[in-house]
Amino acid sequence: MKLTTDIMSMSATALRDLASALVLRAKEMEGAQPTVELALAAGVRDVSYGTVRWGRVADYRGEAIVTMADGRRWRCVGHGPAGSAEVISRHGYVEFIPLSQATG
Repeated sequence: MKLTTDIMSMSATALRDLASALVLRAKEMEGAQPTVELALAAGVRDVSYGTVRWGRVADYRGEAIVTMADGRRWRCVGHGPAGSAEVISRHGYVEFIPLSQATG
């Protein structure tokens, strides 16, 4: 894969700069999408649970459609955690999928 080759040949400084730019872009994107709280209010269920070893494990179920004030629509999909009782490899999360953009 070309991207992997390009990244592998970058300096540490260039990699840090790229990472910073990607974090800023992710924050911009997250600012435009609904919040987890809005997804929950629209119908996604929070079925998170506590464990003795891992504390609170995030777990979300269901789907909901959210329309933002600017007309953009999003499908919010709840996902459960990954792993086993011994190891939690990924907490659950809510995925935000854009459906349409405002038409003006």
